[in-house]
Amino acid sequence: MESEDLSGRELTIDSIMNKVRDIKNKFKNEDLTDELSLNKISADTTDNSGTVNQIMMMANNPEDWLSLLLKLEKNSVPLSDALLNKLIGRYSQAIEALPPDKYGQNESFARIQVRFAELKAIQEPDDARDYFQMARANCKKFAFVHISFAQFELSQGNVKKSKQLLQKAVERGAV
Repeated sequence: MESEDLSGRELTIDSIMNKVRDIKNKFKNEDLTDELSLNKISADTTDNSGTVNQIMMMANNPEDWLSLLLKLEKNSVPLSDALLNKLIGRYSQAIEALPPDKYGQNESFARIQVRFAELKAIQEPDDARDYFQMARANCKKFAFVHISFAQFELSQGNVKKSKQLLQKAVERGAV
């Protein structure tokens, strides 16, 4: 009787281990597939919705988002409106998925916000100003946020505004 219980348990453990192995292999293959699609260099950047969904379901943290966004940018130069719109869409999606009250002190989150504003500046400078202000409000402690906004204002011919932004950054103790 006891030997039947033991062999039944062994079968159950074996079947569980097989399922775990299958799941691991499935995730390894999905990760590899996502990496391969991210590494493709083409004029039409793949949508990577599988990777985005995985980030949102698993961790949804700024580091994973930033890694994905930088890979997308690396593999496509936003020369065409279509590519620029895709990149802006992904950055927008990341910002919407990451609450500023939770990640305002996170450097990767700040970098996502700044890069989003920089990409918007290519398309529409007036909108970009709003996004730089949002980045500055959400991520006050990072000097690069203030510096990027000041550089943007300088590029728009607003020398006085640029200086004011840098002075406020110093007053706030941004590092």
